[in-house]
Amino acid sequence: MHKEDEHDIVLNHSNVPEQKKAILSNQMLTLQKQMQDSSRYTNMMDQTEYDPDFDYSGTFNDLEMIYLFVHHERDLDQKKNRTVGTKKEYLRELLFFYNQLSSLGDLYGFDSTKADIQSLLNQLEPKHIRKYQAWLKEVKLGRAKKNNDSEEKDEEDNKGKYSVATLSRKTVILKAFLDFIYKRGYITKQLQNALQSSNVNINDRPNRDLYESEVLQLIKYFEDHVIIHGIISTLASTGMRLKELCHSRMCDLTYYEGKLFLEVVGKGNVKREVLIHQKIWDKIVAYRTRRRFPSEIDAMDQSPVFPNAKGVAYDEKYLSNYLSKVINQAEIPFIKARKDRIGAHHFRHFFATYSSQYGASIDSISKTLGHKNLSTTQIYLERRISRENNAAHNITETPFMNDM
Repeated sequence: MHKEDEHDIVLNHSNVPEQKKAILSNQMLTLQKQMQDSSRYTNMMDQTEYDPDFDYSGTFNDLEMIYLFVHHERDLDQKKNRTVGTKKEYLRELLFFYNQLSSLGDLYGFDSTKADIQSLLNQLEPKHIRKYQAWLKEVKLGRAKKNNDSEEKDEEDNKGKYSVATLSRKTVILKAFLDFIYKRGYITKQLQNALQSSNVNINDRPNRDLYESEVLQLIKYFEDHVIIHGIISTLASTGMRLKELCHSRMCDLTYYEGKLFLEVVGKGNVKREVLIHQKIWDKIVAYRTRRRFPSEIDAMDQSPVFPNAKGVAYDEKYLSNYLSKVINQAEIPFIKARKDRIGAHHFRHFFATYSSQYGASIDSISKTLGHKNLSTTQIYLERRISRENNAAHNITETPFMNDM
């Protein structure tokens, strides 16, 4: 590793005891923000000269390999590469993994006291990866669902452990990273093969069922709260992701044969249009009037469709937490009776199942939701389809049931 190179990502551990060579908690966010900057990526790739025999282990350190993986561009079309949000998630997961091994390696049978913070990965054995994954499965996160106001609570069970869905996501990210550095010769062992698969089935997924009567109760309950009313009505009637709603702009609204459509940017920067019904537009107008914004559709108007109190676009995480908090504090009987909390994403699931109930095909629902694969849409509809196909429906009017 060359200290004079601009690409170096090195931590200052001069004040850290030898046995605690790790990323300190107060450094984690700073390092994550530093590594989100993609400006060093081209310079680092220039050094490799795309040479299949390039010596990655002799040139880069562990953190730089994490950086290379996160910013790796697989396609000339930038829209097909990882989004900023995905990169942020990957960095968070991989830095957490790296810090756990460097500071608490004894939990996984790894002697981190003898490890160099900059070249720890090549000292790992498959057994360390297996034990790390086993630890993830059992670790208590220190917060139960009832104390967590964010939608993240859907990712955890009542005992505060990671859900199967969360473990699956963590496994996919870690496995892809280990495969990446092995193929480039940075590590010599196929550590990725030590990871067990973590498949998610219907019983592992958070229950995001929300029914027509429940949505109508929520909309009625917040009728005098123009802000909440407008947002949840739009989410329920369009199937938009909350992030798409936050980033929607007035200039992206257009009419087609008398009907209003809003162009949104989904995952992978893929654009699609959602239909804004007249009743929903009336609610959006009421929202914008409350925020003192005009509602004339103008191709030059860059303002967000749903401006916050400061007149700018909402931060997705803030709005997610806020919606979850106010909805689950609502004095509505079905809210009090639910074991799981309702978040913004529940309205997207409602849209899918409700559209299906009224005859929309899986293909049209998939395209409207912006799903890349039909299998994702089928997951949304899995419970409804399972219930409708229950064999017990066929014996409802039989002599057996009538004589019960």
